[in-house]
Amino acid sequence: MKRANENEWIKIGNQTKEARKELFKLLDVSSGKMPKTIVRHISKSIEYLDKYRTNAEARMFETNASDNLDIFYGQEKIPIIDDDQKKQVKKCDDERW
Repeated sequence: MKRANENEWIKIGNQTKEARKELFKLLDVSSGKMPKTIVRHISKSIEYLDKYRTNAEARMFETNASDNLDIFYGQEKIPIIDDDQKKQVKKCDDERW
């Protein structure tokens, strides 16, 4: 199995956030218009997605790819930062201190 780098984890986390947001939209438009037994499938999908992101975050931490807690649980999507941008940020931080 290939180990994901931080940017790959960010892509996974962003897609997870988008999928979760869309599932909640579907739940909202379906509620009251379909039987609860059918709508419950959407709720279960959200639960499974939440289990997935918990396990994915744990895997990300285990592989030391990132320690960023916002990748799976932050409110907003995280921008992908390439290595050159990371070096510039680190250089600025080093110069500041």
